[in-house]
Amino acid sequence: MFVFSLSAALIYLAAARLASGLLGEPPPALSEEVARVAMPPEVQPGNIRRVLDQVLSHMLFKHRSGRKSVCYGLLGCFHVSGKLAHLRSVPESPEKLDTKFYLYTNGGPETREQRSIGVEDEAEMLDYFSYQKLSLSHFDPTKPTKILLHGYKGRGDGTNARRIRNAFLDRENVNVFSVDWSNGAKGPNYLRAVANAELVARQMARLIVEMIALGANPKDIHIVGFSLGAQVAGMAGGEVQKMGFKIGRITGLDPASFTFERAGLDADKRLDLTDAEFVDVIHTDGSLIWSDGFGLLAPVGHVDFYPNGGQDQPGCKDSYVGALTFQLTQNMNSTHLCSHARAVDLFIESLDPSCQFLAFPCPGLRQYGRDFTHGNCFTCGDGSSCGEMGIKAPQRSGRGALYLATRATKPFCGQQIRTSVEISPSSKLTRGTMYLQLHHSSTVTTFELSSSRLGSQALDMISGGQELSAIAVANAHSITSEKTPILYAALVFRPKTGPAGVITSQQVMLDRITVTNQDKQRWYFCGGNTTVKYSNTQKNKPLILKLDQIRC
Repeated sequence: MFVFSLSAALIYLAAARLASGLLGEPPPALSEEVARVAMPPEVQPGNIRRVLDQVLSHMLFKHRSGRKSVCYGLLGCFHVSGKLAHLRSVPESPEKLDTKFYLYTNGGPETREQRSIGVEDEAEMLDYFSYQKLSLSHFDPTKPTKILLHGYKGRGDGTNARRIRNAFLDRENVNVFSVDWSNGAKGPNYLRAVANAELVARQMARLIVEMIALGANPKDIHIVGFSLGAQVAGMAGGEVQKMGFKIGRITGLDPASFTFERAGLDADKRLDLTDAEFVDVIHTDGSLIWSDGFGLLAPVGHVDFYPNGGQDQPGCKDSYVGALTFQLTQNMNSTHLCSHARAVDLFIESLDPSCQFLAFPCPGLRQYGRDFTHGNCFTCGDGSSCGEMGIKAPQRSGRGALYLATRATKPFCGQQIRTSVEISPSSKLTRGTMYLQLHHSSTVTTFELSSSRLGSQALDMISGGQELSAIAVANAHSITSEKTPILYAALVFRPKTGPAGVITSQQVMLDRITVTNQDKQRWYFCGGNTTVKYSNTQKNKPLILKLDQIRC
């Protein structure tokens, strides 16, 4: 019904515009170099009629121009055909994009102190085509090089770019390039930004090869890209390979999904594990359906990290409507981007040496809620299967899809804890939820315990012999054998009604509690048939139990 209605609306609008003489409106004047590239009018945010008009314009211009091509000197030629035919346009000219490459270097402790009080580093602006200018700059080919790429509607001097740049410079002595392609990434036409991405990637590739010509080791070059910038990073890595080199690392921070989730899209047109010696990806706003997330959900790197399942992030209030609106209108605002932008926050926190985002292998995303959140994947085996999300990812041997939990507020980096409660075989069948509050180091970590059995989890059933478990994230390094040899747990059972509104049982009996931190240290409570009651007169007064490190 929707397709029929949309088609009817398009036909109606086309007829109306033809009658009024508007549909044949010529595109804006173009330079002689790109005279054959017909560009559609831009979409105005929130204007559905303009969206429909743009669809019609794309169709008409494609019919007029056929295969689209344009050449830009040393950057080569660009074509819109095959798997990229959906873009309907080639990149704008290098002059119009006016891509800027800002170089920042570490001036020592004095510079770090200035950054700590908000004084900005001085940047050198370089060109992608000037070997001489690069050779005369403060670029040091003997040092590692970091290249930062913003996404759609971003800026090279934006808040996130500054945060990552300063974190790198505070951490080590490096060259940091911040790429500003804001003219090519500005809205409201997202598809135009995607088309421009390939040109920016080729510009970057030329600059990288100039660095290598000055003596830089390709393995010491690390590109960090957010959203659409992650896709640009992948394209740039592929372009560098065409010139005979392979860069060391690309980090994709929630790579953009819109137009890049298409099956069969050529690897040189998107981020892919072949683009660098090591490609690591942080997924924070993916979706199992095309319209419910800004980021990719499918794995594309040597290691793909899925914090909190890689989809809606704790503490965010993203909506399905926000992502869907962007897909239709190409317009977004910050209220839609909490989960998407969380990838940047997580990466920045990983630059703190005290932070450890330990990640575990697990069967898959579809089982995340049943397996990982209950702690069924809370092991590294012999230690080789786990990874560490963020800057230290190459130092761990874990590869493939890895999962972890984070805190809901800053600092997001914390200590993952698994708590399990073994229900006594003599406990009667009931429905409800058990909550456990772990008191430690003047703080409290709360667990909502349930069974990972498929039927029991869906119905909140608790029966004798079951294990109830959950993963929660405490403050970093707050639960250790040295700091907390003794723990105290407060338990509350909240029953739910059964058929016909009958509460089946108002208590649960447990035999054992086990608390395990991510370093495999454990605490136990051992007490057969310990009763956790629900009582209106007690107002859910918790049962307090003491845990120590003596095994049951």
